[in-house]
Amino acid sequence: MPVLVIANSKGGTGRTTLAGEISVGLGFRRGGRVVLADLCREQTLRAWWAERSDPNPQMFDGSNAQALRQWLAGDAISDGSWVIVDTPSHDLAATAAAISLADFVLIPVGDTAFEMPPAIRTAAECVRLEKRFAFVFTRVGLSRETVSWLLQLVKHGPMLEAFIRNLSAYGRLDRPGLSVFDAGGDKEAREDMLQVVECVLDEFPDERRFARKGASIYDIQNFRRWAGRGALTS
Repeated sequence: MPVLVIANSKGGTGRTTLAGEISVGLGFRRGGRVVLADLCREQTLRAWWAERSDPNPQMFDGSNAQALRQWLAGDAISDGSWVIVDTPSHDLAATAAAISLADFVLIPVGDTAFEMPPAIRTAAECVRLEKRFAFVFTRVGLSRETVSWLLQLVKHGPMLEAFIRNLSAYGRLDRPGLSVFDAGGDKEAREDMLQVVECVLDEFPDERRFARKGASIYDIQNFRRWAGRGALTS
C-alpha cells in the first residue's frame, strides 16, 4: 500500500489540488482503490471529495497523522490501494508527522523566490526522516528566473520530471468535486497532471506493473495524443 504525501509548509502551493488530481489520475492509470487523507485544518480536500459522485477515491475518516498511522498499522486493507495524504501549511511538526508515514513525498513549489525557503525546509525534513522525495513545480513560466530557481532547488533534492504549467486551470471546472480527468477538464492541465502521475508511478516500479496496458490510450508513447481527448474513459 504505497503512501504518497504531498507536503510543503507554505500555503497556496497546490498541495490539495495535487492530492485530489493525483488520486483520480492514479485510479485512471492504475485502477484499484485510492484513499485520500486530509490532515489540513481547513479540510478543503474533504469538501472537494464530498462533492464527487464517483466512489473512487475514498476518504480516510481521521484528520491527523496519529490516527492515520494507527489505521495503516491495523485496519488498512492491503489490496493494492494507494494512500494520498494532504498535509497542513504553517505547521512543520504536523507536516513532519505526516512525512514520517510516507513512502514518497512530493513537494509542490512555484517558480518565485518567496516559495523556495519553505520548500527547502520541507525537503530537509524528508532528509532528516530518510524519506524519498522530489520537488514538483506547480507554476512554471518561461523566464530566466524559472531556470534560476530550478538550479537552486536541485541543490537540495531531485526535481520530478514533470511539472504543472498553470495551477489556476485546476480551479476553473464547471462545479465543485470535479477533476481535470472528468469531461470538460482543461486539456493542457490534464496533460500536465498525467505526466505527474506517470512520474509518481515511476517511483514505485512494483506498482507500475499493474498500470493499465493494451489499449493505445494507455500507452505512454502516445501520451500527447490521448491526453487531448475530450473525456478519458477506461
